[in-house]
Formats: sequence, C-alpha cells, structure tokens
Amino acid sequence: MLGKTFISTTLRLLDVDMNYLTPPCRYYFTFSIDVAATLELYCDGGDDTMLQKLSGLEDRKYAGYCIEKDPPTEGDGTFHTINIRPVQQGLTKPYPRDPYHARPWMCIPILPETAHPRSRTPLKLSKPLPWSNCYHPTCHDIRARIPKEIRNYSETPRLRCSSPTVNNPLMQDEEFCKLLRAGVDEYRALRILNGIEERPGICMDPPDDTSETCKTFLAKIPGIEDLEADDGFTPVLRIDHILTNVPEISNPLQLWEDRDLFRRYAVIISDCLRAPS
Repeated sequence: MLGKTFISTTLRLLDVDMNYLTPPCRYYFTFSIDVAATLELYCDGGDDTMLQKLSGLEDRKYAGYCIEKDPPTEGDGTFHTINIRPVQQGLTKPYPRDPYHARPWMCIPILPETAHPRSRTPLKLSKPLPWSNCYHPTCHDIRARIPKEIRNYSETPRLRCSSPTVNNPLMQDEEFCKLLRAGVDEYRALRILNGIEERPGICMDPPDDTSETCKTFLAKIPGIEDLEADDGFTPVLRIDHILTNVPEISNPLQLWEDRDLFRRYAVIISDCLRAPS
C-alpha cells in the first residue's frame, strides 16, 4: 500500500513539473496561424476585408517541435518567440521561389518511418506521432510567436535523439546549398558530400555555433518599423499540445507560402497606416 502511494505521489509531482508557459525544447505540438492576433500585432487589427481574405490560413494545421526559445522580452507578457522544426508526411517538396532551397532528400525520417534516399538515421521519439510517413525537413524551420499559456506536456511526444543525429543532416544540406550557389552542379555536389570527390577551393564558412536551428533558412524577428525590408515575418500561432486533436497535418511548404502571403498583406496595411491622412 505504501509503495502504491509513493508511486502515485511521484507521478503527480512529475505531472506538475511538466506544466510550462511554452513548449519545452524538443517537445511536439500542433499549430496554425492566428490571423486576428497577427494582424493585431503588425497592423493594429487590420480590417474586416483582410480578416476575410486571410481567414482560410487558420484552417491549415501543422505540427513540429520546439528547437530553441528566445529569452523572454522585458515588458512582453503575451507572446514568446520560438524556432520550430515542422513535420511533413513524405519527402521534401521543392520551394518554387528558390531553386537551391530544397531537394526531396533534405529531410530526416521519424520512426517508425525508415526510408530515405540517402539512408539517414531515423529520429527516435518518446512515443510515436499520430500521423504516418513522417519526416522532418531540414530546410523549412520557421520562427513564430506563441501565446504564453500554461499547458501540461507530460504526455506529449519528445525527440530523444542525440544532437549529431539531428545536426549532421542539417550541416550536409546547408553545405549542399552552398556548393550549388558557388556554381557546383548538383551531381558533383552530391559526390563531394559523399566523399567521392574533393571539395573545391571555395569559401565554406563553418557554422557560428552548434545550434540545432537551421540558420540558412530560418526566419528572423521582423523589424516592425520597416516590415517590407525584413525577410522574417514572424506570425502569431495557435498551438495545441494534444496531437490527436489534429487528425491531418498540412505540408510545411504551405506554411511558408501562407506566411509570405500574410507578410505581403501586412506590408500593404502597414503602408496604409503610415500614410498621411
């Protein structure tokens, strides 16, 4: 009886310890763009026309895990800015606006999925994701704001792999893109990555740090004063830590396209707000 009481008390303590305002690093959650909150943040709420045009973005649900969290910003008690690595079903789709941005093999399988064109080691999780054929793209990391809300993550899947299993594919794919931009053709770039051919004498800068965030493609925090000049529109998201609440997830390529669409509308609205009356 005493043993059962001890176990029950321990489990309750562990459960309480997993209450967080934001997703812990390496824990999974689902999310969608919060149109109204993003318009409020960037455009003083926008207008009914913009809300109507962008409302369809909220219907698309995505999943991913928290890679990194920014330190709390003084005076901002509403949102927290985090970096997210999304989940996709199947291999990576090309990004139409950037010929160097993605290739089908730019991803890492998530167990129980093991198939990969370059035989990459699959990622282990504390429990399976509720969707089939899951991969993490290495080139669609995104930066976003999420509301600060207490949630319990004790039953949420968590990435359990060592850093090299995650970081090595990121570095390989980043190097591949650098080779393409340096004028190396795709076939030769793959031979270089596979160690069959020596690297050419071009500048291949090492990463600045050992972060798990893909720096090549990651969006940056926007400067609200000059939104048009900034490449990193940072939308507000709605999140859910109970993954089974979302039976289907959208491809993260669609997330980037939605973000770009939203950003263009936000630029238009911001210009109108700054224009003299």
